[in-house]
Amino acid sequence: MGTQINPDLIAQIVAGFSFLAFFKLFSLVLIFFYFIFTLVVYRQVTLMNQILETSFTPLVKLTALVQIVAVVVLFFLVFLLV
Repeated sequence: MGTQINPDLIAQIVAGFSFLAFFKLFSLVLIFFYFIFTLVVYRQVTLMNQILETSFTPLVKLTALVQIVAVVVLFFLVFLLV
């Protein structure tokens, strides 16, 4: 009294599988995690700059901000183009 596998259902699932959709979803998830990482890096840079003031403090903060903007742009590019 086991359940039988329906070959038609399996054929529909395999035919409907899109490698491109899988790649897009996987890329978006990875970029989202990288975005979280960039926010953590920005927070650490901000805390570091409060403790240790140097002449290149604005450059480090700007680099962290540029990284956040780049990740957001990359996220939207992958979302729209792939």
